[in-house]
Amino acid sequence: PVDAFKAEILSACASHQVVLIAGATGCGKTTQVPQYLVESGWTANGRLVACTQPRRVAAQTIAARVAEEMGVTLGEEVGYAVRFENVSTPGVTRIRFFTDGVLLSELMNDPLLSRYSVVMVDEAHERSLATDLLLGLLKKVQRVRPDLRVIIASATNQAEDFKKFFD
Repeated sequence: PVDAFKAEILSACASHQVVLIAGATGCGKTTQVPQYLVESGWTANGRLVACTQPRRVAAQTIAARVAEEMGVTLGEEVGYAVRFENVSTPGVTRIRFFTDGVLLSELMNDPLLSRYSVVMVDEAHERSLATDLLLGLLKKVQRVRPDLRVIIASATNQAEDFKKFFD
């Protein structure tokens, strides 16, 4: 379970622009890491934590699960955005789940993702065109915004490939 690595994950986020998390399906990467980031202050000053999912249903159900775990109403502190549907509240939402494509659209409107402190690309091992494009754009954004953290989470150990890309 990811709980055993909470301190290491938060320490890595504090000291590195890119953090790779590889863990088995069900270990809590998707649901727990965004909550750790909120607890440790990454959403201070109105900033948000973004977490991408490759599929629409995953973004919706995971957002509902995290809202339930946090004891908040879905669409307030925890929200999601998928094609044609945005369930979040500006100024209130702190964790926002997206499909990769919707975050790419958001990048078109805000090329520096100025509202976000951390972007977690989940299920990165599923490698789609949208995911690869998103990773390339995040790498460019980080050149201008060294304060932006990128977490790449995967159920497989492709860490070396991602490390080479971001190194």
